[in-house]
Amino acid sequence: MDEYKTDYLEAAAEEAERFREAAMILAERAGISAEEAIYRIQKAVQVIRDEITSIADALTSAVEKFITQVEEAVAQAEPKHRRRKRQRERAALIERRYMVQIRHYERAHPFRRVYKPP
Repeated sequence: MDEYKTDYLEAAAEEAERFREAAMILAERAGISAEEAIYRIQKAVQVIRDEITSIADALTSAVEKFITQVEEAVAQAEPKHRRRKRQRERAALIERRYMVQIRHYERAHPFRRVYKPP
């Protein structure tokens, strides 16, 4: 892990040196101060960063939309017997919950009966 940090710090130092050199060259050629050159380069880098971020966001949303469409297509392509089995299991679970609620109610109210569908 330390090796990774060292490599990262070395790369950052090299980039900072390149950035400073670019600012000095821009300052010499344009006849402006070094601070103004640094400001302009930072502004250009920020614009590039914003554009890359917006492109990445657009790609991410497109991939998420594609994944959603694929999942929906897979769900629709599910065999009928599996879908019916899942629906039966869900109905049985709902019925068990309903019967438990009825039993609790009937025990709390002894002489009241709840209509149970056939």
